[in-house]
Amino acid sequence: MRLRILHIIPSLNKGGAERITLDICRSLANREDCEVLLVLMRDDISYEIPTNLNYQITSSRVKLSVWKKNKFKLKDFEKIIAEFNPHIIHSHLFEAEVLSRARIKKDIVYISHIHDNITQYNKLKCKKPIKRKISDNYERIWLFKRYKKTDNQFISISSDTTHFLQNVLPFSLKNNIFSLANAIDYKSFENIESKAIGSELIRLISVGSLVPKKNQRLLVEIANLLKSKNINFEIIILGEGIERINLEDEIAIKGLSKYVKLLGNVNDVSFYLKNSTLFLHTATYEPFGLVLLEAMASGLPVISLDGGGNRDVVLDGQNGHLIQENNAICFVKKIIELIHDPSEYKKMSLFSREFAKQFDINNYVDKLVDFYKKNAVNK
Repeated sequence: MRLRILHIIPSLNKGGAERITLDICRSLANREDCEVLLVLMRDDISYEIPTNLNYQITSSRVKLSVWKKNKFKLKDFEKIIAEFNPHIIHSHLFEAEVLSRARIKKDIVYISHIHDNITQYNKLKCKKPIKRKISDNYERIWLFKRYKKTDNQFISISSDTTHFLQNVLPFSLKNNIFSLANAIDYKSFENIESKAIGSELIRLISVGSLVPKKNQRLLVEIANLLKSKNINFEIIILGEGIERINLEDEIAIKGLSKYVKLLGNVNDVSFYLKNSTLFLHTATYEPFGLVLLEAMASGLPVISLDGGGNRDVVLDGQNGHLIQENNAICFVKKIIELIHDPSEYKKMSLFSREFAKQFDINNYVDKLVDFYKKNAVNK
């Protein structure tokens, strides 16, 4: 049977969920046993879409309201469903969850890809809940009813996410969790040249949206400490977001403009990774961390704050270090240990490359298609 799989996501703006969704669809489009259609809810595309990948942008929307009547604008999406006639609808991110479950068809397998610990999935616990919490709870009840009707399946990207789902899902759905760690296009990031460390400039790199939870202010503190220890270094930060102005101010106040560079969004992240020494990751919460695997594929040991989901990726003392305290001193200690121990650095670099190989997108999609087929047959 040639499976017809519809993937739906709000947009293809820069982000880990968007990147893995596009990589999945790209790989599926190259398979003979699958036909794939990617549906976007907005014309917001930051990645190049392959010419052989069919995609559509839907104008359909659902607006749920505990205070007013729910609003459904579904004609366009229903037309897409009727024409493509999917065996499977694979949804990504909450907005797409709601739209794709607004009209349920009994012969379709519904799969939710959980890229993050979704706020709306949490039960209402506040004694005097704020308006936002009440709305979230209404959306949870509405969506969970549909999950039960479809025997909805869930893809969890990490042990932390699995634990979250086990805590929030109804009892009847707790066995519908399929653990499948995220993947990367390994060849795009693979660095075949062995990394070494010497007396030259130490290039530290961090990649991520400039938002509070990514905690890039800690990178500025790290830079300030390294400067005080006369380390020859620079920190490159790739990404954009609302924290840029605050970071620029912090960098200027501490006189670190020579050491910390905010380069924004770049087209070729792999170029910067391959020309760096160490990868720093300061996010206070991380559901998984695709950028960590990309860094490892490039031969970089990773020094990362423990953000929960990245515990599955950063093996302390093997491909980097997992820091338990949100503290610049802890980061700097590990950085200095590695740059002063070329043998240990080389060992970690080689292990990082080998470790990242197991997360290649082609292996991932093989497992995903097996999961699709299993559920399609049962349906």
